[in-house]
Amino acid sequence: MRWVTRSHLHLDRVATSWLIRRFIDPDASFEFVGWAPETELPEGAVPFGVPGVELGAHDEHGTTFEKVMRAFELDDRALCETAAIVAAGVRRALRIDPPDGQQPAHAALGRALDGLGTGLGVFNSDEDIIRISTPLYDSLYVLCQLRVLSRADQKAAPRDPAGGRAYWRARLMDPAAAAVPTEMTSEDSMSPPADAAGGRRLGKEP
Repeated sequence: MRWVTRSHLHLDRVATSWLIRRFIDPDASFEFVGWAPETELPEGAVPFGVPGVELGAHDEHGTTFEKVMRAFELDDRALCETAAIVAAGVRRALRIDPPDGQQPAHAALGRALDGLGTGLGVFNSDEDIIRISTPLYDSLYVLCQLRVLSRADQKAAPRDPAGGRAYWRARLMDPAAAAVPTEMTSEDSMSPPADAAGGRRLGKEP
């Protein structure tokens, strides 16, 4: 399927592009539009991270990443952990005070995503940002799988590197192998948001 978002990708829309490719639509193609209010969205593409659409930019309903997770009913515990880190990074980027109880690890990793995203955005195109960031978010997702495991599982891991790697590979999912089968990406099976009709203009921020 075709997906469209604003150009000059940063954190939330980079993470969401990764989420789409890894867990929703492995054959996704991404298009990018400008930031002007009258910018027209391409017909037939699913918009995300743009104002005035179902999968819009960060607002009181959460990040774009969280909205896509809800829309496609993704409730993997490690993805929820990833979403919390992305949300912490978005708050850092937008200078929003964190909520009470935000985990220090979420804040630290979110800050790292914000900083790395800023660096990537200087010399790379949007397409290259998605390509370069894919192994970064793959690694973050693996880390999040580790974080949500029980203490017993974590303590049982062998301490030697080779044994530890074999132990974790037997228990964790490789995000590169997580994508749904290609046949599941048809319009009938994916049930994309109504915004996919396309041909509309960007609205104001909700």
